[in-house]
Amino acid sequence: MPPSVPPGYPPQPGYGVQPPYPQPEYGQAGYPQSGPPMGAGYPPPPKPKSRTLAITLVSIAVVLVLCVGGGTALYLVGRNATDDVTTSRTVAPTATASPTPEQTEATEEPAAEITVVEPRTLGGRPKVTDPQFTGAVDQLKEELRKMPRATETVGALYGTPAERDLVVVAAVASEVEDPQRELNATFLGAGISGLMLTGLTTPSSGSLGGVAKCGKGEAGGAPVVVCGWADDGSVGLLISYYKSMSAAKAEFPKLRAQVEKVSN
Repeated sequence: MPPSVPPGYPPQPGYGVQPPYPQPEYGQAGYPQSGPPMGAGYPPPPKPKSRTLAITLVSIAVVLVLCVGGGTALYLVGRNATDDVTTSRTVAPTATASPTPEQTEATEEPAAEITVVEPRTLGGRPKVTDPQFTGAVDQLKEELRKMPRATETVGALYGTPAERDLVVVAAVASEVEDPQRELNATFLGAGISGLMLTGLTTPSSGSLGGVAKCGKGEAGGAPVVVCGWADDGSVGLLISYYKSMSAAKAEFPKLRAQVEKVSN
């Protein structure tokens, strides 16, 4: 017979009987889970995302807003500022003899027809179709359509974002009375809006003629080189990312010739 147990104490187990393990109380965690099965490692940590794409996306949005965003308003801002600079320098035209009908007929030539097209590739670069850039490019196209007297417009993005090789094209086919004034207005409008361009220089305009200008700046943390042209029938900008001034100037005539087309 087991020894008697005093009142108020739990009965003791008999000899040879293993007492049960205590159970966790309600609300307390149970025993910890074991690790992964033998041979199965933990999942690798996520790869850090490259900042290049984000910087490029922001930069393009900044350039589109500053350079051509609100196209009509920006165009007029730049043009009005140019008017203020040039008004005091206007010289009254001198009287000249009117040409005779015979002289007019002898010197008249059929006017060249100038237009702008959106090439499938630009300098070997494919057109960017990444959905992350679609909104910015659509905004560019929409704003360019608002440009005064525009008959054709081109707004596109070419290159490979991951390789930091990108070119924005913004071009308008329109009758231009004073190409130099139009080009100055384009660059001045960008500066007034916040895209400060420095180191202005004149690249070759190539076989298409007209006037051209390049400047460098920064948009959204990315370096850009902006090269533009203007002639009797078009105005355009080529905005290159992460490219030196010398490289952008050298490539400018070739890229422009892929966008601007002239026919008699």
